[in-house]
Amino acid sequence: MLKRFKSVGMLLFLGAFSTGTISAVTALEVNSSAIVQQNETCKGIVKDAMGESIIGASVVVKGTTNGTITDFDGNFSLAGVKKGEIIVVSYVGYQKQEVKWNGGPLNVILKEDTEVLSEVVVVGYGVQKKANLSGSVAQVNSEELTNRPISNVSSGLQGLMPGVTVTAGQGRPGEDGSNIRIRGVGTLNNASPYILIDGVESGSMNDLDPNDIESISVLKDASSAAIYGSKASNGVILITTKRGKVGAPRISYNGYVGIQNATATIDRVSSADYARLYNRIDDDNNQPHRYSDEDIRLFEDGSDPYGHPNTNWNDAAFKTGVLHKHNVSINGGTDNAKYMASVGYLGQTGILPNSERSQFNGRMNLDINISKQWHVRMNLAYIKNDYKDPNSNYGGGSSDRLFVSSIS
Repeated sequence: MLKRFKSVGMLLFLGAFSTGTISAVTALEVNSSAIVQQNETCKGIVKDAMGESIIGASVVVKGTTNGTITDFDGNFSLAGVKKGEIIVVSYVGYQKQEVKWNGGPLNVILKEDTEVLSEVVVVGYGVQKKANLSGSVAQVNSEELTNRPISNVSSGLQGLMPGVTVTAGQGRPGEDGSNIRIRGVGTLNNASPYILIDGVESGSMNDLDPNDIESISVLKDASSAAIYGSKASNGVILITTKRGKVGAPRISYNGYVGIQNATATIDRVSSADYARLYNRIDDDNNQPHRYSDEDIRLFEDGSDPYGHPNTNWNDAAFKTGVLHKHNVSINGGTDNAKYMASVGYLGQTGILPNSERSQFNGRMNLDINISKQWHVRMNLAYIKNDYKDPNSNYGGGSSDRLFVSSIS
């Protein structure tokens, strides 16, 4: 039996034979009347709603990397374009435009992106639209924070704000907060910024659960000193937590699990090599050898692990740490009463023995409209941190004594 299947520009034959074998033959069917599209050059001009030319607007063929920018007069010329392709034109502060090119010159009018200009930024004791903002303010929203697997809020700001330098601190669980400097160091004393949580100077930002944060605004210029005084000389960080929204109760969960390992360790010699090197020092000082040939043999064969140990301190000291974080929240309310409640847990085991952290967070934000003139806002927060640190186990020094003692 012979069957024939026809696809686009393709013929496929399948034959069944008595021997049970199946063979396939593929043939290409060419349509002599097909028209090959030629690449051409797309030209045009980009202007705003007032008719002013836009300089440096991006012009790209959709779905490709073929693009260019407009010149001083707003004109552009883009080679390698086929008729019918979509041209995407974009510029900062304007809505993106997609235009189908039919071969003629394009006249693209970009409209202002009013949503960007209408975004609300927290400044001082109130809020202000970006369009009316004159001071230097940077902002990070909740999505940017929760998308990062971080154990503290300060580390989550790293690389997100221009003019804000975030330097990682120690790696010990509970001691891994970062140092924040806004536009460099302006004093020999405390150069840390002034931090406010929901308008109140309370606690450390690293005690907050990143899932509870709505936004973080950083006031970077001297105008913030007019509101907060001398405490704002090194900048101000304003943190607002999430609040209830009108609607049915919405329950959400956010969590992650990760592992931590030592990225680099010190290369160490074996006990036998250490003994040989020590004997070479004795030779240079014309002193008798501290270690005999028998000592070196026992170091090498491991037959006397207590009297002649050969411990790999990297393997003995370091382990794989586990970090896991979970948060469950509920949000809802009516026009007269809105609520947001959340509970979170952070568990972390460090890469050294006896190094652990356990943090529990609970938060309740409530907004009640008693009347048109009276509004009540309540913020309740509970934070419990438990740390276990190996410092006391190393002869009065910190855990770096592990390296010093094993080398000396």
